[in-house]
Amino acid sequence: RNHQPKPLIAGDKIAITGISGVPESLQSQLDSAIENLRLRGFEVVEGSCLRREYKNCSADRELRAKELM
Repeated sequence: RNHQPKPLIAGDKIAITGISGVPESLQSQLDSAIENLRLRGFEVVEGSCLRREYKNCSADRELRAKELM
């Protein structure tokens, strides 16, 4: 049996979270990466933790765990 997931295709949804957060200094690179995915036809959903900063992480552990799941 093949247990490989099917390849992503245009129109698929990609959700992005940032357990450690993305520092402001790297946000332009993040924006470019997200735009590249959108140009390839993917629907990109940004998690609420992605651009946050909280005590050297993106958010408290409960919110990070909830978003990841």
